[in-house]
Amino acid sequence: MTSWSPRPAAADELDAMLDVCDVAFHRAQTPAARERSRSRVELDRTRIVVEDGAVVASSGAWTRTVSLPGGGTLPMAGITLVSVLPTHRRRGLLSAMMAAQIEDARDRGEPLAGLWASEGTIYGRFGFGPATATRRTAIARGAPLRTPPTAADGPIRLVATADAHPLLAPLHERARADRAGIVSRTAAWWRQRILLDEPPGGEHSALHVALHADGYAIYRVVAAGDTGPAAEPTEVVVQAAELVALTPGARRALLGFLTSIDLATRVELHERPVDDELALLVAAPQDLRVLHESDALWLRILDLPALVAARGWAADAALVVEIRSEDAALAGRWRLEVGPDGGAATRTAGAADVVLRDRDLASIALGGTSPIGLLAAGLAEERRVGATAALDPAARTPRAPWTIDVF
Repeated sequence: MTSWSPRPAAADELDAMLDVCDVAFHRAQTPAARERSRSRVELDRTRIVVEDGAVVASSGAWTRTVSLPGGGTLPMAGITLVSVLPTHRRRGLLSAMMAAQIEDARDRGEPLAGLWASEGTIYGRFGFGPATATRRTAIARGAPLRTPPTAADGPIRLVATADAHPLLAPLHERARADRAGIVSRTAAWWRQRILLDEPPGGEHSALHVALHADGYAIYRVVAAGDTGPAAEPTEVVVQAAELVALTPGARRALLGFLTSIDLATRVELHERPVDDELALLVAAPQDLRVLHESDALWLRILDLPALVAARGWAADAALVVEIRSEDAALAGRWRLEVGPDGGAATRTAGAADVVLRDRDLASIALGGTSPIGLLAAGLAEERRVGATAALDPAARTPRAPWTIDVF
């Protein structure tokens, strides 16, 4: 088998790299979209494989942080643009690129790597586990709320997308302190991804931003037919999960606003947390439907002591966890001592209380998966009775982790 040697792409190789991504993901970017992609790429974090002068595989990473239980954050390599030409599948290119990305992340001192998995069976074998989940729901237009908004909840105003970034970014940061799993954003990401006022085609309105003192919603109005909204009702779509509300008043105000927009049949809320409190506001359950639910952010732990020290823990627990992994920096036995005052992970030769695979430990990292659930599913091996039951309350979080950005 050929020994592949991924390397960073040169500036004049970016287009060839993005061509590989377009082939792998069955897409065709417009010239404007391609230019935005080029401008966002962190060139020194790309990795490509070249054969006979042609790029045949690619990957990249975003320099980000991710919010943790307890309100802290950790640096995370946001792995992206992972593509292999169909002519070069099953030849070890993906393994070589992932190894290169992980080595680079460790060199940068990033304790975590994260990605959105196109195929979970692929990334589980690289030590990534699903750490957050996402849900898409639909609410009937005019659906009554259990507690309708009042003037005391505060006003909603529309702001121009060009002016929105400095208004929304502080609210997004407050949301990160409120839930684990939310990824940091650069100013370019706000401008070119979140607030890009470029309808994807068809009968769509411009992008709208509804602002509250404690939250915001970003949405478009999508026409349901060709005859126009006056003759044919429309659907109001909240774009890219961008409904962030930090207080009960903001939730009532923003949801009440969206469900009262004229000439609409329903509101779709995209990329919502699985314990979405907005669903509780709808008075009649039949007025809300879950359209889709799936995994979201997948994590890989690169530095276990850093994660355990930075993460908040809800209860005291002390146990030895044996991690099964091909990553020598993670594999082996670790003594975990955690509690509301902090946590520590140290290497130990002591007997294991619980045995876990690296991907399953990553799924616990943000509180999205229960250790007891893993045991019940046969994905954890308990060697000391009650050890998993001790870890479970310590790892729990009051709210489900939530990842808004797809990258």
